[in-house]
This record gives sequence, C-alpha cells and structure tokens, in this order.
Amino acid sequence: MAGKNPTVLQWVIDTRNLFPEATETKQLQEAASRYLSLVSVPERSAALKYVFPRDAKLSLVSSLLKRHAISLTTSLPWPASEAARDPRGKPVFLDSDGHEPLAFNVSHQDGLVVLFGIAGYSPGAGQGQIEVGVDVVSCAERRPRDLETIQRAGGWADFVSVYDSVFSPAELSYLKFLEVRGVGVDERLRYFYALWCLKEAYVKMTGDALLADWILRLEFRDFKPPRPEMQGGDGAPLVCGEVVGDIEVLRDGKKDSGVRMELMSLGTDYMIGIAVRTPKRPEDAFGFQFGKYEMVDIEEIHTYAESHMA
Repeated sequence: MAGKNPTVLQWVIDTRNLFPEATETKQLQEAASRYLSLVSVPERSAALKYVFPRDAKLSLVSSLLKRHAISLTTSLPWPASEAARDPRGKPVFLDSDGHEPLAFNVSHQDGLVVLFGIAGYSPGAGQGQIEVGVDVVSCAERRPRDLETIQRAGGWADFVSVYDSVFSPAELSYLKFLEVRGVGVDERLRYFYALWCLKEAYVKMTGDALLADWILRLEFRDFKPPRPEMQGGDGAPLVCGEVVGDIEVLRDGKKDSGVRMELMSLGTDYMIGIAVRTPKRPEDAFGFQFGKYEMVDIEEIHTYAESHMA
C-alpha cells in the first residue's frame, strides 16, 4: 500500500449524559464553558444556535472531535486545527501546502457523534486521493413513530414506498419482500436503517447528498444488518458488535468494485456505516486495517487540548 503506515481513527462520543444540568441551550454556556472555550467563535455559535440542548451538544462535540483528530494526526497546535468545508460542503482539512493529511467524516444521531478518518495515506501528489464517508443510525430513536406509521399507512409496503426518491426500485422490492419471507417488523426496520446507513455513508464519501441526481442509480444488493450487540446500554458503555462487509454496490447497473463499505453494530440499536475509496489505487481501500470504535472521553480531549495550545 502506498504511504507509510496510515492511521485509522474510529471514535465515538456518547453525548446523552453530558451536561445534564443544562435543560435549555443557553445553560450550556455555563455548563459546558470549559469545552466551548476550546472552539472558535463560529464553532461556538453553530452549537448554541440550536433550540434543544441535545442538538447543541452534538454540534459542539463534533467540533471537538474534528479538532482532536486534526491536531493528533498532524501535530499542529489545537488553535490551528480547525476544519473547513470544501466547495461541496464536506468537512476537510488542508495543510499549508494544500494537501489533505487526514481524510475524515463525522456523523451524529440519537446522542452519538462518530468520527471516522484515515491519516498518512499518500499515493501521489495532490489532494483527494482518498475519500471517506461515515454514517450512524439509531433503530430506536423513531421506532414508536415508525411502528405507528406502518400500521396507519397501510402496512410495511406503503411505509417503504414513501422512500422511493432515495431507494432504487430493486432496493424497495428487496425491503418489501422481507415481510413475505416472514421477517419480523423490528428486524425489517433494522434492514431499512441498514440501507439508509449505507446510502448516507456512500453519498457522504462523494460529498453529495441523498438528493443527488444519481441516487436512484446507486444500488446495494443482498445487504443485511449486523446483529445487535446485546452487551452495553442502560448506562453501560456501548459495545461494538458484528461487522458486515463484502457489500455489493452498483452504480448505473455496474458493480462499483472500487468502494469498500462496512456496517458495524454498536449496542442493541445503533449501526455505523463507512465508505472508503482510493481512486488512484482502488486496491488500497481494501488494505486498511479497521477495528472497533473507541469510546472517547470528552475530558481526555479537554486535557489534550489544554496541553497542545502552542
């Protein structure tokens, strides 16, 4: 593989129990002041603009994780480790030479913030030689509403058909046939969210969105959700579970063999999807060593930041 020992980052922070005393977003200015002081004014404003504290915490922690990843992998001081946005809106960090020393992506859902990144990969000159996307989904966050919608909307088939602007006709048929196979409704919803996670990870890798004009020409075949991990939860740290790889991806009816995709379960209700490609050397994407996600302590980030201010 080109490049010297690329470093893979797989980080998760659970924000659900952070700053419990802040029942309104404005109260985070005091409750989370030690952490708000570690980010720039725009990052701080982006977090505090949210109405609900849960959303503000996700934004703040996302900024902290990105800064931590950049500083840790580039040895830059904390104040210089702020991510930017490329023309498509994808988070990026370019060094003084215009190179991308760390390819990363962030996702958040139902209290979790996930960062996936690869540092130190350089097959040749220029940027954009590696692209990554990550998405986290929660099967539990909307489960009561999903179940109600399935009953009210006329069944599983109608529930699935609502997403015909995102899922291809073959994907819709695959999901609908799960009921015919006798798959229970909770497991059907895991399949639904697994497909959503794969779609999101892929389009985030490309820098596009689910409204991309080619989204219906992107197809995942014979996918399955990873088994839920029964350990963790109920106050205990979430535990990584089964990994599902070898996911068949088609674009415009042709196999997209240059993209590596994986799904991993986290606890009973979360799944994390990743998409990676290395356009100049497609085989390199399949050589990276991925592992389990590390549950990061926000206090460790604070300690690191304070000791790397210059």
